[in-house]
Amino acid sequence: MSNYKNIKVKNNSTLIYLSQSNKIKSKYKEEIKQLKDILKLNWGYIIFLSSTKVYKKSNKKLNEVSKIHKKNNYNKLKINSEKILKRTNINNIILRLTNIYGPNFNKNTLLSDILKNIKNKNKIILKNKNEYVDILYIEDLNNLILKLIKKKSPGIFNIASGKSIKIEKLVNIILDLLKFKKKIVSKTKIKFQNSNKIDISKVQKMIGWSPKISIKKGLNEIFKKNMYFYR
Repeated sequence: MSNYKNIKVKNNSTLIYLSQSNKIKSKYKEEIKQLKDILKLNWGYIIFLSSTKVYKKSNKKLNEVSKIHKKNNYNKLKINSEKILKRTNINNIILRLTNIYGPNFNKNTLLSDILKNIKNKNKIILKNKNEYVDILYIEDLNNLILKLIKKKSPGIFNIASGKSIKIEKLVNIILDLLKFKKKIVSKTKIKFQNSNKIDISKVQKMIGWSPKISIKKGLNEIFKKNMYFYR
């Protein structure tokens, strides 16, 4: 982390800050110190990637003023980082991201777990097939960031597909695309879960961005580039 102190920043440069990990149980103080050190440099604009995980679960649409909570160290890191950015004089935007997926995605994600189940087991075992999730294809996020680099808009924005999907339905879409037939088993018998639908109307109105890639199209892109891994 000390290497960041040696960065030479040109005037009005844009920083896309995505270095924070969701495995920070013992590194919270280091992560906060790193952010504070980086903010001492002469940035013109900062795009900070936060998370929609900061919100409390709800049956109502989650917008940028919905209740947040520090239920774990990851949430605590994101929420306190947002507070630090709000206090700085540097122009910045905070993007609260949903679950991002795409080719070469992180192997510790819901989608990765589903695909490993499909590859290795006769049946797919899920923690709760009735849970709802929102997933966004990486290309949609990239397009937003390119737009922001030009516009340099400030504020806090939810970045998601805006459409929650039941995990069971997501798995069935994947099975259909891969032409597999497998039984879906849920570890829990809870039939109803909060939909956690993310409201993206603010970013649509103020930035002029909306996701374009459907779940089926995004998943097809993954399978075309990584089929050897899943087969």
